[in-house]
Amino acid sequence: MENANLYLYFIKAWYDGRSYNGSQYQPAQRTVDGALVDALRERGYFPAGPVHNEYFKVAGRTDKGVSALAAVFYVRVLKPLHPCEINEHLRINGHTIMIWSVARLASPSHPRQALYRVYKYFHAMGHEPVDVENVRRGLQALTGDHDFKGFSKARIDPALRTTRTIDVATVEREGDVLVFTFQSKGFLWEQVRRMVAFLLAHSNDGSIVERVESVLRTGRPPNMEPAPPAGLVLWNVQYGPEIAWEDVDGCLEQFFKALRAKYIEDRSRSALLEAVFITMLDATRNKKNSN
Repeated sequence: MENANLYLYFIKAWYDGRSYNGSQYQPAQRTVDGALVDALRERGYFPAGPVHNEYFKVAGRTDKGVSALAAVFYVRVLKPLHPCEINEHLRINGHTIMIWSVARLASPSHPRQALYRVYKYFHAMGHEPVDVENVRRGLQALTGDHDFKGFSKARIDPALRTTRTIDVATVEREGDVLVFTFQSKGFLWEQVRRMVAFLLAHSNDGSIVERVESVLRTGRPPNMEPAPPAGLVLWNVQYGPEIAWEDVDGCLEQFFKALRAKYIEDRSRSALLEAVFITMLDATRNKKNSN
């Protein structure tokens, strides 16, 4: 066996989180980490038996139902990595995960040491009234250094430092979809989903800025559920220029072809549901008008 220290990588992967019980490994649960580790082990990249963190590390975790475009993992493997081989293994075993870029490393590293992370949240308005400019005012109040305890999961570790810096917080309207973008070095558990839910709930409230500032000041979480996980995507994990990403074995093209097929399938389904929704909306309106 060749020296395993010669084969150190960061891998960048897409996954559709809707079919996983989160990214973090959990015994007897379908998780992103578990699927990747199993594929790497079964293809001979990892040794047999339990894989310790000297072989596999993650840049961050995502909750059940949350997806990623560019999740980053560190792997120490026993032979040169061929991402297409791993992608095919994942596909055959029914996983919606694909590696689309890798970075070769000269020495062991931890993927958590990133410059920043970007999350996007996609919210379909469904013909509901939303004052986008008002939401932008709320986002401006969230930008900068704050204690985000009130916008994190209630069962958060009391010893955890809850002050974070949001560098970017924006929203753009694309048709009937609002696309939120948040950039920070790090986020708290459920922070993005809770901020989005709060902003949408108060999108037409003239006191939205005061409401945001009250949560930040008091640390008391609002009495509402976080926004649904299916709309959240880990969009990017950014590193410095020392990390050189490569398209090994054409894995980027392989991912694009698979993504295009999935896009057509999901877009067709979305169009079907939109037609049904509009038909039933019209029927409801006609019934109200006739009464």
